[in-house]
Amino acid sequence: VKKEPLCNYTASLVANDKELDLAILKLDSSDVLGNSLPPLQYLDFSNPGAPQEKQEVQVVGYPASGGDTITLSKGQISGFDTFNGYKYFKTDTDFDHGSSGGTVLDENGNYIGIPTYIRSYAENVGYFLDLREAASWIQENKDRELKETPTAQQELTKQMARFINAN
Repeated sequence: VKKEPLCNYTASLVANDKELDLAILKLDSSDVLGNSLPPLQYLDFSNPGAPQEKQEVQVVGYPASGGDTITLSKGQISGFDTFNGYKYFKTDTDFDHGSSGGTVLDENGNYIGIPTYIRSYAENVGYFLDLREAASWIQENKDRELKETPTAQQELTKQMARFINAN
């Protein structure tokens, strides 16, 4: 948070669902310079708990309005809604389209949701997908074969390495 992210890694698409607006990506085993991927920490998605109205939340994302840094925004759950058959939490947390697909944490640091969209006609009204709605889809799809496009992956890696070396 408050640092410019390092874009040294590439990933391959494992699965995506347009209705949920979700994708699972698998990081490649080495960075664009050929270094091995270091051990990484991850957030547990299997037991997110049941968020409540007025509960404080934090959104971690890379919003366009936050400049060149990962941003942490705080707010609270202000209600609930259902769209396309999925549960969403309404929030006053300040986030924009760049945070979509990021992470929503409760006050204890538990992963509880995914920022999804904002209402453009309403100031400071955003929605995040209840992680419980996505957990079964993630579980069913996380071990699928990669949807690789080797030529595109090689070109992306080459271009990113060139960019990193230039900086």
